[in-house]
Amino acid sequence: MSYPPQRSSRFRCEAFSLIELLTVMAIIVTLSAVSVPALQSIRGGSTVNKAVADLSSTLEMARAYAMANRTYVRILLGNAPAANGQVLPVLVAQPIFSANGSTSGDMTDTSAWPALSRPLVLQNLRIFDSLQGSQPIDTRNDVTPFGSNVLGAVMSPLKRSISGLGPTDFTGVIQFSPIGEARVSFEEPARYIKIAIDQPAGSNASSAMGKNPFILRLSGINGSIRVLRDGEVAL
Repeated sequence: MSYPPQRSSRFRCEAFSLIELLTVMAIIVTLSAVSVPALQSIRGGSTVNKAVADLSSTLEMARAYAMANRTYVRILLGNAPAANGQVLPVLVAQPIFSANGSTSGDMTDTSAWPALSRPLVLQNLRIFDSLQGSQPIDTRNDVTPFGSNVLGAVMSPLKRSISGLGPTDFTGVIQFSPIGEARVSFEEPARYIKIAIDQPAGSNASSAMGKNPFILRLSGINGSIRVLRDGEVAL
């Protein structure tokens, strides 16, 4: 008499018990709760790193264009309403250039000062002049784009329409001359220009978060840029 072949025990499929399944689910939930803040921190750091690179590139491009075309280029800095329905504050950097190669003309007149490129829009970032470079890099005497600590004629606040953002208030400026010199006022040269940027605390743009601050330190003579990060910024 023949018998049906017996399936080896190694091919038997054993199911999870309910306790084992609940244990695995509890571990997954715990790991998710722990990893979400870390992922948000990584994403925030990545956003700031991109802002450093984009703003540095914008400044370098503006200086190169001014020297190549023997004209003046200005980076207008200002704040705009949150874009795309978001509630986060927005920092806007709009490069413009002099159409006739001089410093004259109304900067609200787009024929006299056309846009050099699309505006750089930095979500959830603001300029905070209170941020300083820590020792040995002391930035307390560096001029700022808003001209609060410089002599000579500084830019008066102005409004320009920005595609996708509408009328935008600009209150700061960095000017590059045909020889590559950088200024924040139209009469006085600057040894160093400080652009100190941080994420605002919530939707309140008046106070900095102090989590991912950085300073772009621009040489007024040769346009070189040095980036100061967390360990070099005094909070």
